[in-house]
Amino acid sequence: MILDEIVDNKLKEIAQRKKEISLVALKSRIATLAPTRDFKKAISSSAKINIIAEIKKSSPSAGLIREDFDPAKLATTYENNGASAISVLMDKKFFSGDPKNLTKVRRVSSLPILAKEFILDEYQIYEARVLGADAILLIARILDRENLRKYLDLASRLDLACLVEIHEEEGWEKIKDLSIDIVGINNRNLANFKVNLKLS
Repeated sequence: MILDEIVDNKLKEIAQRKKEISLVALKSRIATLAPTRDFKKAISSSAKINIIAEIKKSSPSAGLIREDFDPAKLATTYENNGASAISVLMDKKFFSGDPKNLTKVRRVSSLPILAKEFILDEYQIYEARVLGADAILLIARILDRENLRKYLDLASRLDLACLVEIHEEEGWEKIKDLSIDIVGINNRNLANFKVNLKLS
């Protein structure tokens, strides 16, 4: 399954990033950061259709999406055309993303930013906050209830909003008793990347 490959690679990626910047070093920077922007409020306005515009160079299903990929330029275009928030893909191997792209977007945009990552470790949550994220994605399919609860609590303490993604009824059963502000239904099955629009 593609998702299994992504998770296996992500664990290796996290281990490497921890060697480059320790968790202790990340934690030490939290107190110096500017306040986060209100992601939930930005996507909840009743005055318009709220769009989370995505910064994504490629994907396993679509291949290369943009050859002329400039995250900062895309973010500016999205903001100028009415986006409510911006989502930045951070996975390198499967989506041609980069954590540094989040910082590039933060520098040029006043919109709240969602770190779209396959989060498996608390390290990634601290990292997202340091890089400039205002919200994180938690995918129910790759986390057990205890880790979901733990990461939701950590995000709250770091002033990060959480978008919790589910795909099927099993995911809803896993999250239904947790304190969650934003739930997203992914019509794409991450196991095989097939889309079923009837899910939502």
